[in-house]
Amino acid sequence: MGRSGSGSRQGDLLEQALGVIGALAVAYVVLALVKNKLGLSWPAMILAVAAILLILSHLTWKGLRSFQRARGKAALALKEAVEGPPAAEVESRPRVVEGRAAEDVSDTPTVPSVAAPDSGGAALFEGALVSALRQTAAIGAEETVSVTTKQAGQDTAVYDVVLPPGRTQEEVTHRLGRLASHLGVTRLHLKVDTSRASERQLRLLVLTDPPFTSSYPPPTREEIKTCPGVALGHEINGQLWSFRDLGRVSLLISGLPQAGKTTLLNDLMTCMVLTFGAECDLYVLDGEMYGLSRFEGLAVRYEASGGLEVMESMLDDLNWIAVNRSERAMEAYRSRIKRPDFRPVFFIVDECADFFESEGSSESKEAVQRIEGKIGRLAAKSSEYGISVILATRQLSRETIPLRVRSKFRHRACMYVETEGAVKAALGDSYFDSVAPISPVFLDPAIKGQVVLYVDGASTLIQSFNFPEEFVWAVVDEAVQRRGERIPDSPLNRAVGILEARGVGFMAAAELAPLMGIESASEDDRGKRLGRLLGVPEGQARSVAHGYWLKDLQGAATAARE
Repeated sequence: MGRSGSGSRQGDLLEQALGVIGALAVAYVVLALVKNKLGLSWPAMILAVAAILLILSHLTWKGLRSFQRARGKAALALKEAVEGPPAAEVESRPRVVEGRAAEDVSDTPTVPSVAAPDSGGAALFEGALVSALRQTAAIGAEETVSVTTKQAGQDTAVYDVVLPPGRTQEEVTHRLGRLASHLGVTRLHLKVDTSRASERQLRLLVLTDPPFTSSYPPPTREEIKTCPGVALGHEINGQLWSFRDLGRVSLLISGLPQAGKTTLLNDLMTCMVLTFGAECDLYVLDGEMYGLSRFEGLAVRYEASGGLEVMESMLDDLNWIAVNRSERAMEAYRSRIKRPDFRPVFFIVDECADFFESEGSSESKEAVQRIEGKIGRLAAKSSEYGISVILATRQLSRETIPLRVRSKFRHRACMYVETEGAVKAALGDSYFDSVAPISPVFLDPAIKGQVVLYVDGASTLIQSFNFPEEFVWAVVDEAVQRRGERIPDSPLNRAVGILEARGVGFMAAAELAPLMGIESASEDDRGKRLGRLLGVPEGQARSVAHGYWLKDLQGAATAARE
């Protein structure tokens, strides 16, 4: 095989050499004939041929340059006709971040779609979109799309897009970053809504400026009350985003310190109170010691603590309520009657990561393990009975909150973080393979309260309301007053108030009876009368014979309200 290949190459070289010799012989004969015809010497003949060749090459070069200039002008004219004028020719306006002008963005490309409709900006964008879809291979080079302008203003433009047959929404949603690059904006400027009616249809929203560079005003009471569900914040187009059934939500919020987690929680709790009024119960564990203190007077139980025993105590109370509700629901099924309508209960914890860190002792490690199991069980099963768990913490890592806890939270939210590893810890390892993901790494850290909410495989960029403090206080005070009017001064509520005021978790019957107005010479008689008054079985502590646990009284009071 090797010798055969070598022989073939030698034959090729011989043929080429013979061809060159033949060409030289022909050239020599032609030159000799011209020389004899003109009577020139050989040196003069060679100079004349060289001069002719130089003139011909110069003319050829000039012709090619003229052709390239004409071709470039034609291409530029075609591009401007389709995509609009260059960004430098479009008047730009300064962005405002937290009340001050940001860096000059005059050199940032501007999407022609946001021009007023009568200027032809919408038509220009339609051509630019088709070109961008082709360049990103979302559609073929010869394919086109149907684009209908739904809204075109100075800040926002909305388009309905119908893809050609054989193309699907997924081919666009998975290319949004590259599509934004071709349109001269970033992924954060775009929002896409897919259709449930057809795989070929989608709606594309395009912003002129980065989202939330100018803030939207907080919604009014009426807007919050009429919003379907419980409002969380503004979307990039200024519309309210809400949880349709917050009572069945388990939500995990993470982000760097000072990103706006506590503000988001305060906004969400304010909207809860405006939506449910006094018809919900708040259990608040404030790991920051002060961030959620506005709701202390309204909460069924409020604790400002980082102690593991406090977290475990509140989990015991809530799991008791969950068990009680599940038993009542089961009894309703057995009796063939309608299941009870349970009051919404919200367990809200700020800086929850502190409750998953042990102090190193064996008791602390055991307490952390018990908390992991109890909160995971509560988040996984209690939403069926109207108990919602909402946790907020600093930037997540795989060690911050155990995986067996994180996996129980179907709703996840992430504010600004610095690495994609933190994003995956917060939103899931497969987040960047989901439909149209938004990376929190690219959020502007100077704009507080921006959060990427990931629910059922879809991402939404939301900005918290940041309600004025006076507004929140007014909402809470009114709710406290309504709750006082709704809940009578029952013996159970008075007993709960006595134990909470003294800061104890257990009180002997002999000590509690006089405080409840029961006077009798016989201690046994006082205990019986107190038991009939409260209707709660007695418990037992190590150092006291009989009495009542605060968590039992609270659970009975909650069940009585329902």
